[in-house]
Amino acid sequence: MFALDKIREIMNNIETSVLECLNDIEELADILETSEKNTTVFLQRCKLLPRLNELYSETEETYQDAAIHSIERGIAIDHMSGILYLASVYLNEGYVAIANKMVLEVLKVGNVLVYAGRCSEKRSIQLTMEGIPEQRQNLRNKKEKKMPHAFDVVISPNDIHCVPIPVGYECYVTQLNQEKKKYNDTILFHPCVYKQFLLCFGYYKIGNRKEFENVLEQLQSTIENSKDGYQRYRALNLLGNCYYLSGNYQQAFSCFQELISLADNRVQNAAIYHMCIMLMHILAVFEQISREIKIY
Repeated sequence: MFALDKIREIMNNIETSVLECLNDIEELADILETSEKNTTVFLQRCKLLPRLNELYSETEETYQDAAIHSIERGIAIDHMSGILYLASVYLNEGYVAIANKMVLEVLKVGNVLVYAGRCSEKRSIQLTMEGIPEQRQNLRNKKEKKMPHAFDVVISPNDIHCVPIPVGYECYVTQLNQEKKKYNDTILFHPCVYKQFLLCFGYYKIGNRKEFENVLEQLQSTIENSKDGYQRYRALNLLGNCYYLSGNYQQAFSCFQELISLADNRVQNAAIYHMCIMLMHILAVFEQISREIKIY
């Protein structure tokens, strides 16, 4: 209770609390005075101070290193998902080349993985020479007792700051549903789906159009092979977002339209947000074209 009371005290009087913690920075008092005690203006102006920027950067780097270290400790959880968690954090932090390399190294030729997740009814994953994982109904070697496993990629709604933007929308919407007590669930992706999404998003970030289109095609095929799996609508959200990034708005719209019918209509769905963003972008493009036509 003492800790909770202190947190409430700080939140109710954030300006004074900041000044008490950073009383060696003389400029803060002036900023508070000129901000007329407007919290938003005060915090925005504080960000302009070199000293505070330096402290923020150091703190952010410390937490980032701690997060990566924690994930590395549990990376051996299975053959695929453990690495994908770490690659997801690196991609979100802008280390695209590192993330892409990690995802590609997951795919060791010849391995057959026991799939123990819920996002597909197929029970094994075959890693192929082309680096494209294939889902299969049965295990190739049932006599072998110790076989590597692959579990679903499980993401908490609170991981919103550690995942790429399209996955962040899933986190945000799930948080909204939890607040309204309509939905309480973790976010699941088939490891093959998430692997190809990370590559797709990574290639888009570095402008490698050819590889982006290749992996996008693989992503669609993998999602089709996962039909009837749990939380399929989340996978379609990722696919629709990738089609949107590719400029294929018709295909993106079809994905979002399908998954709205798949998801529980009692809860909010990230597809609605994706569709709004896409439509706003299209309208902006049309408006720009209209202006250019009028000029000429």
